Amino acid sequence: MALSKITNGGITGMSVSSTDVTVSSGDLLFGTAAKGVCLGVTSNTDGNTLDDYEEGTWTAQMLGTTTNPSATVLATTATYKKVGTMVWAGATFVGVNTTGASGGVVISGMPFNSDFTVPMGNVMSQNTFNVGSTVANITPFWASSTQVWFYHTLHGSNIWGSVQHSAGASRYLYLSLIYTTAS
Repeated sequence: MALSKITNGGITGMSVSSTDVTVSSGDLLFGTAAKGVCLGVTSNTDGNTLDDYEEGTWTAQMLGTTTNPSATVLATTATYKKVGTMVWAGATFVGVNTTGASGGVVISGMPFNSDFTVPMGNVMSQNTFNVGSTVANITPFWASSTQVWFYHTLHGSNIWGSVQHSAGASRYLYLSLIYTTAS
């Protein structure tokens, strides 16, 4: 097995053998755009090329479909991870004041625009939504490429509707979304 080493000042930065590439320190960078790591294949096929990964924070804002809260309501924490065109985004609104908000609950400021092909997610609300005892499910719904609204269904029926604000002080909302983007 042949082994090649790339060294600088006596320190091996990378070694290449007939079976592995080892990066001892630093990062593996591609010299041009639109390149990536081909997984599980012996040739470059777009379907198996990991060519985009990103993670970070985003500015999630809570709004209302009729009126917005009196003061700007931003998430306590909002993070995302993007692999290819798949995005996971999560946000927590902890102890926020939604006084003045009315109508449906809206979250805006998504880290990437949705392409509407795979809109999924879940939500847990302690006291942000005004829901009755017959509500069976609350789910995020993409109202536009940058905004999510929330809808509910009722036990034992096919009736659904927009989830309304329960405006006031010390409100909580936790959500996570999985969706696809064109970029």
